[in-house]
Amino acid sequence: TGTDKRLKRKFNSDNFPTIPAMLVSNNNDNSTGGKYSLIYAEPVVNTLSSSKFFRRTRFLPLQYIINKSINSFNGSKYINSRPLKRLYEILDNGLFIPLVLDISDMKQCATNYSVNYFDIIFEELPVWSFSTHVNCLHAFGLPFSYSWRGGRVRTDSSEWDAVFEASDQSYPWSAKERIAVWRGGGGGLGWRQSMVEMVSGNPLVDAQFAEKHQRIPFEDFQKYRTVMDVDGNAWSERFNKLLCMNTPVIKVQPKFLNYLDFTATPHVHFIPAPLNETLINVVNWTLAPENEGAVLDIMYNARAWCREHMTTMHVMEDVVFQLAAYVELLDTGSPGWIDQIVDWRRKNSTTFGKLFPHIDQLR
Repeated sequence: TGTDKRLKRKFNSDNFPTIPAMLVSNNNDNSTGGKYSLIYAEPVVNTLSSSKFFRRTRFLPLQYIINKSINSFNGSKYINSRPLKRLYEILDNGLFIPLVLDISDMKQCATNYSVNYFDIIFEELPVWSFSTHVNCLHAFGLPFSYSWRGGRVRTDSSEWDAVFEASDQSYPWSAKERIAVWRGGGGGLGWRQSMVEMVSGNPLVDAQFAEKHQRIPFEDFQKYRTVMDVDGNAWSERFNKLLCMNTPVIKVQPKFLNYLDFTATPHVHFIPAPLNETLINVVNWTLAPENEGAVLDIMYNARAWCREHMTTMHVMEDVVFQLAAYVELLDTGSPGWIDQIVDWRRKNSTTFGKLFPHIDQLR
């Protein structure tokens, strides 16, 4: 139909696969793993040229994390939080919460990249994304699925203590090689190439693109006194994992950040460095014997950050708190939005059914 073509023009983008989705309540807990479910507009996903890749590696893991978070959240200690009550009240009343998910690397400025959610309620909705440009004000970040793989998130802080103890035994500080190391692919719109060129030939830095014979196992970054981190195609998804190692991190000035990255503080949890000729000065300072105490303090602060932020419950709380803040924004910016949802669905039931064919099975 004409409506379907309009939706494809609006949402079908190889660079920015933007998916209309919604959070709903369902009656059959066993069918989706819980009472609440994130569902998406299936025809829109299926029109994406790389839909299989994005569904397998981006959307389905994200759907699992959000479903697990909204269903497992224990809000007893936040019992007086009005936004949290409002979030669950809406879902429990059989309504849905509309979301626009950008599951790409989000290379645009989020404040300039809002999209219409059909013609339902709002002129624009904020986009939920894995990362955002550092100069943009974008409140709603998605937990990247890699955060739940490879032990990046632990059950509680005591598990991190065991990880830190094992790292200290396998990679003692006294045995570390006094150089800065980096390995990575050649992506990054030029800034990785610029960084490698700037430090090329310096005996204190081993920064190379990860060809087969130059690769370093990730854990072995801890053999060195410091590890460098720089953006890839968008945000550096390895940054939070690096912070949980026993090697201090030099973070080259980023252009993109994941929502968790905003909680790490320069000079406290990592060592910031500009992408210019003074980068090597930061490396020299980090490796200088007289600064060893200050550098170790930064590494221990990063461990404390891991204990607080990189646990299963904390990530799930982050998801739910952001959903609650999102609903609060809708209430403030579009009063009466729920009534408009009900009215839109009543008037456009055919289109709604095509976009979300399984909604009636959940409700």
